[in-house]
Amino acid sequence: MKVNVGAKDRFYRIMIGGSIFAAGIFTNSWIGILGLLPWGTGMTGWCPIYQKLGKSTIVKKTNEKEENTQVEENIEEN
Repeated sequence: MKVNVGAKDRFYRIMIGGSIFAAGIFTNSWIGILGLLPWGTGMTGWCPIYQKLGKSTIVKKTNEKEENTQVEENIEEN
């Protein structure tokens, strides 16, 4: 399983999933079990739906030195 859920997305999934689960326990409802889905994807960092769609919410860090080099190359070309 390749991680495809970014940090912010993971945080929201864990919080929302945990809230749904807690509400289900508090109200004594089976619907709280549905909260385990977003909670589980947040905890593992892997979402099967994102994988099927080829999507990822991971923000890639760029190397500042590489960016500056690319900008300088573009300036030199023009």
